[in-house]
Amino acid sequence: MENNGKIRKLRALLEKGEATYEEADQFALEVGQALAKAFRDNVSGDVLPDGKMFYNIASRVIPPPLRATYEEVAEFALAMQRGMNERAKLGILPQRAAYNADREKALIERTCRPAKYDDVKDSVEAYMVNFSQAVVTDTLHANAQFQYEAGLSPVIHRTANGGCCEWCRSLAGDYPYKDYQDRGNDIYRRHRDCRCRVTYDPGEGRVQNVHTKLWE
Repeated sequence: MENNGKIRKLRALLEKGEATYEEADQFALEVGQALAKAFRDNVSGDVLPDGKMFYNIASRVIPPPLRATYEEVAEFALAMQRGMNERAKLGILPQRAAYNADREKALIERTCRPAKYDDVKDSVEAYMVNFSQAVVTDTLHANAQFQYEAGLSPVIHRTANGGCCEWCRSLAGDYPYKDYQDRGNDIYRRHRDCRCRVTYDPGEGRVQNVHTKLWE
């Protein structure tokens, strides 16, 4: 990561207060790919007993770098959201995504399932990238919910990447959070190698008085 020019440029934008969810997603992609490369370079069937990733090994090897990835991306996304709030003149605290222990557990189980780790290493590395990007999506979800409850009108944007699958194309569009807060989970989901962009618009920075229904 220290030698990654893209990460340096993204951090520079963050320091200027110019980063958006698009930059946060790019940052997460780069961090996730760095994690995947670290595993690709250091973990293989050649260094595992009988070529298998046993649970006691996976539970020691996977959580520390996965949590470090979370910390990197969550801090970037939090600072990015703070900058977005300030630009929109919203006096609302940014919300940090919680660590998803279920995703960690799922990754550990995935690595232990096959008799040979090399049979599943490609999907494990793809999952790591997906995990990293999901931290940004979780940040988006947390802030959209928080700002909606504060009276704002957040809108979620999902943009399909070129050459994406039919499922992703069907989800592309703009989604007012108030209409999809209880049934919009698919908006945030990513399959393996998905590069679709999920971004967030905090709205006009106006608050509706819940009693008078007037906008301020």
